[in-house]
Amino acid sequence: MNGLTVLKKNKFISDMIITTAVSLILTLMGMIFRVYISNEVGSECMGLYQLVYTLYIPACTVAASGINLAAVRLISANEAKGETHGGNIMKCCFGYSFFFGSLALLLLFFLAEPAGKYLIKNENTAFCLKILSFGLPFLSAASAVNGYFTAKRKILKTLIIQVTEDISKIAVTVSALILFKGSSSETLCAVLVFGSAAGEIISCIIAILFYCFENKATAKSIKNNQKLPLKNLLSIALPTAISAYIRSGLSALENMLVPFGYRKYGYSESETLSHIGVFRGMVIPLMMFPSTLLGAAAKLLVPEISYAYEQKDIKKIESIAVKAIYSTLLFSFFVSGVFLFFADELCDMLYKNEEASIILMLLSALVPIMYLDGIVDAILKGINQQIATMRYSIIDSALSVVLIIFLLPRFGVRGYIVVTYITSSLNAFLGISRFLRITDIKLSVYNCIIVPFMSAAAALLPVFVFGAVTNITVPLVADISVSAVLYIFFLLFTKSESLEVRKKISNLFKHFFRHSETFTPVETWIKSKTSDG
Repeated sequence: MNGLTVLKKNKFISDMIITTAVSLILTLMGMIFRVYISNEVGSECMGLYQLVYTLYIPACTVAASGINLAAVRLISANEAKGETHGGNIMKCCFGYSFFFGSLALLLLFFLAEPAGKYLIKNENTAFCLKILSFGLPFLSAASAVNGYFTAKRKILKTLIIQVTEDISKIAVTVSALILFKGSSSETLCAVLVFGSAAGEIISCIIAILFYCFENKATAKSIKNNQKLPLKNLLSIALPTAISAYIRSGLSALENMLVPFGYRKYGYSESETLSHIGVFRGMVIPLMMFPSTLLGAAAKLLVPEISYAYEQKDIKKIESIAVKAIYSTLLFSFFVSGVFLFFADELCDMLYKNEEASIILMLLSALVPIMYLDGIVDAILKGINQQIATMRYSIIDSALSVVLIIFLLPRFGVRGYIVVTYITSSLNAFLGISRFLRITDIKLSVYNCIIVPFMSAAAALLPVFVFGAVTNITVPLVADISVSAVLYIFFLLFTKSESLEVRKKISNLFKHFFRHSETFTPVETWIKSKTSDG
């Protein structure tokens, strides 16, 4: 049994390394691609593209309707019970996906014209929304299959599906941009959404083929099992879906109110689209790019913790959660410092846009909060707290709508920055409070905040000051690399009272595993595991 545990642990680590590496490559490709299209189509078209996506995202929410999480949870529970086949589960998942995917297609297609006319205030965008609608059933089916492979720890297949989607999207979009170079903003926006829809369709086809080839035995399991687990699927998917609809609707309203607020402040239509393109199309993607390294862990945390949850393995849940939170904070404080000190260089290299560098610098302090929120969200979903996470997202979006109505007409972009700080901080605070209350874990403020903050400041500030004082031109990659080495050095030496190097190095690995022995057991959580209030 011990050997089996070691094998599972090694597989989790190897899966995380592979997923992180591939995700990093894909995100880097996506970042380069986004920079390319930003330079090709301009900030005004990027702003229009972001507005189109504000209506597409609610449609995606309807299409998915919680199916990915339901598939992960049900297949993980199936595995924990020792049942290797999930044929009946997937039969239900595909039926569910077909219904909601088709519903989303019809809604977006037939509401495209009034939405473009009255919400986006640009009738030409209706064509873009209609193009996107045809990818929705494929998105829904692919979400179900991805959930299946994630729960089964078939990580290679999920990565191939993701790679196929991204490469297809990039190839189709770049080819179309070459053909339509110099066209109007509306035409170029249609080109961008066509590439997105093509990527969804192609990746879904690959996902279905993988599932069919791997699960020839699944057909037998469907015939032999007594009943379909529809009730279990609906108990997970529908509450998640309903909460997601509310969250997505509020988010869409929020995104529609942003251009309205900018116009009330005094920006012209062109300036409004440009500001939206910079904020949502350039700065936010750049801020979230490093989180790729954490996204792989978050993706694998849900099935891993779900499996432990079904087996009531408290120590495993505690150990995984603590290490994930601690690693996230160590990483995010350094990234936050990089964005603060090197915002000008990063945005000049990528976008040649001064406004982007100013906004990135102002938002840099949010990085640890945003990254930690993502990891805690994954942990909560793994321990059956998905409704709580959705509730907090709804509160976040509702507050955001109210703040945008009052702040943007008075303060413009500065008001939007304040809104982003308040809502992101609130959402993270609610999620973290829920996690600490449910698990009864105690986190050290010194280890989680003071150590990474002081180490990041000590590592980045000298490099920044040296460049500013000497005016010596050093490649940005070299500055960040030197800072990273210094950061690791300071982290290594901060926690020991002695300055003995050998002792510090020998304790390096203990540093990351020390915490799991110091936290309170989660008996309180076990007693209330069925409660999600």
